[in-house]
Amino acid sequence: MMMINKSFVIAMTCLVFAAACNRNAEPEVVTPAAEPAPVDMVAAPDAGMTADAPMPIAAEEPFMMKAFAGTFSADGNRIVFNADGSYASRMGDAMSDGTWTADSRGSQLLLDPNSKSESDQMYSVVSKNEIRAVDGDMRLQREGAAQ
Repeated sequence: MMMINKSFVIAMTCLVFAAACNRNAEPEVVTPAAEPAPVDMVAAPDAGMTADAPMPIAAEEPFMMKAFAGTFSADGNRIVFNADGSYASRMGDAMSDGTWTADSRGSQLLLDPNSKSESDQMYSVVSKNEIRAVDGDMRLQREGAAQ
């Protein structure tokens, strides 16, 4: 029993000395990285771009679904893009709902209807305030955006 107590005392003494040796050591200061400045979701067009061409998005800027979410409409057609990736649309008398995703650049939107009897729909992002149906001439403007 006496041996256990001596071992314990020796171990504790070593710990105390080890802690005392590090007592005056400078603490390591960790500086958090600076946050990047906010950027527009869609890059400005080049001088050579036409009005019909999709606007490029810089590769280092990820597409932000929450920032893009909103309501787009024109001529009785309307799509509501929700920040959670769901959508609801009304094209004339036809209504649809489902999920939407964007490609990695944010230049194409895919609408995947919940009803499997409906076809997927694809839209090009012309700007943060305008989308265009890939398979037609339909253009939808963000509601509330300056035209």
